[in-house]
Amino acid sequence: MHLLIIDPQEDFCNPHTGSLYVPGADADMVRLAGFIRKNPPDEITISLDTHQQMQIFHPCWWVDKTGLNPNPFTLIRAQDVKAKVWTTSRPEDQEWSEYYVNTLEQLGKFVLCIWPYHCIIGSTNHAVFSPLYSAITDWERTKRRNVKYLIKGSNPYTEHYSALGPEIDYSSEETVRNPFTATSEDYVLDFLNADSLVIAGEALSHCLKLTVQDILKHKQFIQNTNITLLLDATSGIPGFESECAEFVNKIKTLGVVLKNTTDFN
Repeated sequence: MHLLIIDPQEDFCNPHTGSLYVPGADADMVRLAGFIRKNPPDEITISLDTHQQMQIFHPCWWVDKTGLNPNPFTLIRAQDVKAKVWTTSRPEDQEWSEYYVNTLEQLGKFVLCIWPYHCIIGSTNHAVFSPLYSAITDWERTKRRNVKYLIKGSNPYTEHYSALGPEIDYSSEETVRNPFTATSEDYVLDFLNADSLVIAGEALSHCLKLTVQDILKHKQFIQNTNITLLLDATSGIPGFESECAEFVNKIKTLGVVLKNTTDFN
């Protein structure tokens, strides 16, 4: 069994200090920690959302006509950028940012959302949520194996919800080329070569959802992988309940098994 855990970080899971706390995520990760102790996986991969201050989805990237930054959870649409409701705080980023929001809409992806500053590399809230970290540390020492960490989100010019690839792929753009931007095909093969892939983490509505969708694009190449989603080890961002339900129903029809952590021996 290969366990894939999406973004189990303090900023998403700590109800007291998390800047983008997902309601229920703390309980999710406590249950997942118990699952790991009772059902030790053969492999564990953990994705880590990894950002800095100046990123296209953080407030300081954008300003209004008075020079003020947008509040967290502001949606920036292509028409807003075209009308100069929002412009980039650095003029050199304007052309790309206009292209970016237009492309998101053309591809039917999430509208650009300004998130609270979160998962800043070097900060304490970038770390794995403490109760889960204790369990994976014990797993590493008992199994004599290291967890594989998959860093995502370091390119400031794109969102990177899926652990396997960015919203807009820059790999051919010389001015913003970044080693953490291209789709992680090696991880796809690693996951799908496992006899069983079990997935958990945060948030069901965004990063976990898009990661699973990317994995399922590749399932046709390797047919012997059983994929399970742990429903009691993931939660969605409030306001996206219908999208979460639709996603869960869809992946069930595609062969993904839905279980709780307590369904395992």
